[in-house]
Amino acid sequence: MKIRLVRKGVSVDQGLQRLIRVKLSFTLQRLAHRVRWVRILIEDTNGPRGGLDKRCVVSVGGDGFETRVVDVRDTGLHAAIADALQLAARSVVRALERGRERVGAKPAGRAAAPA
Repeated sequence: MKIRLVRKGVSVDQGLQRLIRVKLSFTLQRLAHRVRWVRILIEDTNGPRGGLDKRCVVSVGGDGFETRVVDVRDTGLHAAIADALQLAARSVVRALERGRERVGAKPAGRAAAPA
């Protein structure tokens, strides 16, 4: 799995990098065989003014599902990252489940042949 971290207006220290790695491995570990890449954008949208200005956008791509994108804003960067990764994992699971349902489903609009 390729991981790309993009930051805008946010300094990333070793502690934050470790948090991202741990959260990422925890939330996506059961999907690791399907996920090919993850892009994480973190930014401070308001600078020092405060408010819901910490943003984390997680994009996930892989096998068996279309790219999933989750955008979360929070007052704290750690909370935004944790929530975005959790939502991204749920989104991938739902997409994979929908794909399995479609594979086993009968085509819509076709009636069974009379006996």
